[in-house]
Amino acid sequence: EIGEIEHPERLAMWIDRISALVPPRRLLRIAPQTLVKEMAGPTTTRAEANSSGQGRPTRVEIYTWRFCPFCIRAKGLLDRKGVIYSEYAIDGDDAGREAMMKRSGGRSTVPQIFINNKPIGGCDELHALEAGGELDAMLTPPQA
Repeated sequence: EIGEIEHPERLAMWIDRISALVPPRRLLRIAPQTLVKEMAGPTTTRAEANSSGQGRPTRVEIYTWRFCPFCIRAKGLLDRKGVIYSEYAIDGDDAGREAMMKRSGGRSTVPQIFINNKPIGGCDELHALEAGGELDAMLTPPQA
């Protein structure tokens, strides 16, 4: 349990700085209470902008906590690559966390990243794919 914040003005300053790292135009946010409904089938959050007109679009999804440094780092990589993604902010959302764990094979840490419904893992796994030259191929739209 976290006690009282000694310097709330410093916290607000850091929140502003962290928020500035993630350009809002790159995010498609979904309210946590609608997460379970969104998991039931195709939604309008599908990232058509990733398709480049070839086959089906690449769907990238990321489960996060808003102020998690690993989540911010993973989203930063996706942003630098110009990827449009759906973000599920599951802070305090038990149903959302359960949905994430079910999809990820029991993983409970954030971020959890999915490309075309395939579980990728977290921040370290995403950066390892990038370092190994595999991420771009995964982000290439699948053929119809």
